[in-house]
Amino acid sequence: MNGLNIFQKRLELMIGARFREESSIKEAVKMQDIIRSKIGFWNGSKEVRR
Repeated sequence: MNGLNIFQKRLELMIGARFREESSIKEAVKMQDIIRSKIGFWNGSKEVRR
């Protein structure tokens, strides 16, 4: 492998990792929205302070 091939492979790996990271963030936000809709108006911060 020459230097260009190595650079190309590293770039592909970094881009793939970035897409996986974005995907997992979107899934986490989606899950938080689902949980938030199920708990209604419960405010966790106020409950913890009590």
